[in-house]
Amino acid sequence: MGFSNELAALNQQLAGRGCKARIEQRKNSLTLRATLPPKPGALTLSSELRSRTFAWSGWQPSEASPIKEKELVTRTVFEEVAQRLHSEKYANAPERGAEAWRKRWATALNKLPTQGKLTMERLLAVIEDLPPATSVRRETGLIWGMVARKLGMDPAPLRVC
Repeated sequence: MGFSNELAALNQQLAGRGCKARIEQRKNSLTLRATLPPKPGALTLSSELRSRTFAWSGWQPSEASPIKEKELVTRTVFEEVAQRLHSEKYANAPERGAEAWRKRWATALNKLPTQGKLTMERLLAVIEDLPPATSVRRETGLIWGMVARKLGMDPAPLRVC
């Protein structure tokens, strides 16, 4: 059975399972073709454009109010902010972003204390326990610093470690 026959059989299996996607061969690569639902907000945007009521103010991301260090910043909150920040940073390069998440971001986030409130003192204590002058310590400080800034904390102490 040739490759094109196997591909046709695979597409028939997908169709038989009710999957509205198919795999196509284009020269030396395979592509996935599917009709996907619109992105959230796409219909609203189209409606605003048609009715000439579009305004940038309704579409620009708003900065979340900074979290003061006195407020509760848990590992969960810190990780959620890190995930949003990572998504924004790598929105135009998802493959590069996936590799960066696996190699750098997840490694740094796994070092966060698991219990209690995350204060600057606790974060610094963890970083100071890492071997000095290593890439792990530097990367952890950089990533935690970016997240800390998003949370309204001063990132400078984390980045000099």
